[in-house]
Amino acid sequence: MEWDSTAVELEITQGHVLAAATKGESGEIYYFTIEEGESDNKHSSREAYLYKADYAGNTIVKTQLDTTK
Repeated sequence: MEWDSTAVELEITQGHVLAAATKGESGEIYYFTIEEGESDNKHSSREAYLYKADYAGNTIVKTQLDTTK
């Protein structure tokens, strides 16, 4: 198996961290970010986003996820 790597800058909302990322079959990048920090209240939620970006890191879709459940 041959490995190839390229660094790209991804959009990440201020105060968020990259939680996971993967490459799609056509070279697109899917990634998930979540708001930094911890909550003292187990019933509060943090913001999270799911992104789809092209192979150069340009955002195609950004969706805020429902983290209240």
